[in-house]
Amino acid sequence: MIFKQSIKNLYIKIFKAEKTKYKIVSLGSGCDIKLFMINPLLPHYRTEFFDFLWNFDGGLVTVRKIIEANFKGFSDKSDFYFGLHPKWDSSLNLNLKPNQVSLQFHDKDILYNIPHQYPEIAFMHYSDLEWITENYPKRIEQFKKFLYAADTYFVYYRQYDEPINSNYINEKDFDLDSKLDFWIRESIEFSNFLKNLNKKIKILSLFALPHDFKKNTLSNYKFPETPENLSFDFTFYKGLEPEDHEPIKREMKRVFDKYLVI
Repeated sequence: MIFKQSIKNLYIKIFKAEKTKYKIVSLGSGCDIKLFMINPLLPHYRTEFFDFLWNFDGGLVTVRKIIEANFKGFSDKSDFYFGLHPKWDSSLNLNLKPNQVSLQFHDKDILYNIPHQYPEIAFMHYSDLEWITENYPKRIEQFKKFLYAADTYFVYYRQYDEPINSNYINEKDFDLDSKLDFWIRESIEFSNFLKNLNKKIKILSLFALPHDFKKNTLSNYKFPETPENLSFDFTFYKGLEPEDHEPIKREMKRVFDKYLVI
């Protein structure tokens, strides 16, 4: 069975997948990179550590903490509790004003496996704790190899309508300026951190905006001086109907072709 799967993956890699000299690895913060970039364009890739974790609160700050802690806190059943994350907690009193919006998910009071050491993370795609503790140590070991490989290209995204540091109240403009500032700062700090581990690693950091966002408002947006291993870009696909995946895939393909192909 393993041999047959290896042959199948080789066939897909040679004939069905996009060609890239890099190993593309998602850093989150959600599952969009895995679902709409990696799965359609690199279908032979297996699932990696951050692919399906909900990690918008902490973003790259939390990713760095996990790496610095050598991924401790994800391997044993005692590392997790089954409970409510603020993103889905209906009892969280937000005290919204007329000019504010909630960033909570519309489906409330769903329980998820949450790591004690990182309560800002939710394993929203994995309900079987035994499966998590059996499989995540393997993903940890694989991810550690990416940190020191010569061909790793990490891809990360933050989203305009998600919280930062458990702030679930935004102004109706979603506090876009402050979120953009945070996104740029976390990306630069993380890329400098990674350079100390491996100077050859590259990072693409994306900011996801609505599909009908007025792009001309970003035409004069100035990024600060950034490390040579870091690229920034915007994507425009949020706010579509949940089943409308083709526009998202097209947008991800555009970004993929711009930065990640040979």
